[in-house]
Amino acid sequence: MNSIVDTSFLNFSFTNSVSGKYTQVQRNSYIKSIQSREDAANTKISALGKLLNSLEELKTSLEGIKTESLKIMKAEVSDEGILTATASSSATEGLYSVKVDRTAKSHTLYSKIYPAENSDVGTGILTIRIGDNIGVDLNITESRKTLSRIKDALNASDADVKASLAKEASGYRLVISAKNSGDGNKINIIVSDDDLNNTDSNGLSALSYDTNTAKNMTEYTPPYNAVLFADSSFFEKTENEITDAITGVTMKLLKENDKFPVYITVSEDQSSLIFEKLDSFVGAYNNVIKLVDELQGTSRIMKRDSSVGYLRNSLTDIQTKTYNNLTLKSLGFKFDTKDIMSLDIGKIDSAMISNLSNVTAALNSLAGELETTLNSYIDSIIPGQQDTYRTLINEYIKAEKTTYKSFNR
Repeated sequence: MNSIVDTSFLNFSFTNSVSGKYTQVQRNSYIKSIQSREDAANTKISALGKLLNSLEELKTSLEGIKTESLKIMKAEVSDEGILTATASSSATEGLYSVKVDRTAKSHTLYSKIYPAENSDVGTGILTIRIGDNIGVDLNITESRKTLSRIKDALNASDADVKASLAKEASGYRLVISAKNSGDGNKINIIVSDDDLNNTDSNGLSALSYDTNTAKNMTEYTPPYNAVLFADSSFFEKTENEITDAITGVTMKLLKENDKFPVYITVSEDQSSLIFEKLDSFVGAYNNVIKLVDELQGTSRIMKRDSSVGYLRNSLTDIQTKTYNNLTLKSLGFKFDTKDIMSLDIGKIDSAMISNLSNVTAALNSLAGELETTLNSYIDSIIPGQQDTYRTLINEYIKAEKTTYKSFNR
């Protein structure tokens, strides 16, 4: 499938029978011809790059029509106020019972009330330790000692906490929460106060929260792990997003209700999502066909490139091939006189209702064969063609230099 590249032009003789030199008119004409062919080669490299991108888009669309992608599962929840759920293709149809005893919570503390956002708190060192992790020291200097600046310093640190100000009728509180939920992420705040009293509620020590020294901040939410039962199996998790309690189902716990279970119904979804994936494939396929026809026909850029012609033949062969003993036309794929593909939605829908597994197996087989063909063009054939034209361009440049030298001898 090598392209037909004309290199005979480079065998042009650089001497004439009279003087062994070009006349200026001959030189200019020859150089102009070289430059024209060099431009043409650059145009072909660019065109092949455009074709390469189009083939990569077609290859990407094939992922959507493979069996595992076409099997679309859905999860319906009896009470979405308690939890939400989504199902992947690995989920199994069925009815699942989930009881949420407790949702995971992040440890949250709040300070005493300060009159204003820019109220002075104090100076010194805040050491923030989450669970058993090494503490992070924050140096609270004169320029950072206000409530607002301390909030900013906490958020800019590596302490794995989030800080905010809560406005109340009489002023503001500093609120500090662990970024991660779970009982292993308890916040400890140890203070080294510049006023030399690390335990009182004045100065920076007002932000202390440590079992061994002082708890001057108030605990708003204790750190909790999520606790749930899924089909009578017990699970305890540090987060509210649960991925391994029910195979193929991702749950997000929103609210605890240990009295009544929530039911999750998992079923196969033959919705428009399948047709969206088929439309994506059809669009990408047609883009390649149109581009090939443009390069070999309308623009004639790649008219003599045989590999592009072979590519078109490989793509249009799918019209007559069988996949899992089915043809694309029997499934509802249509092709016009220019080999442009379209879908007969009613026919495809009927085929899926009749035997979905046969349809998905056929499409999976199609995707596999096409992917093999596309890989050969994407990985070797087209890059090889581009390299051929780059080599040719280098030869043109050498020929141009040789012509100048011959003229100036």
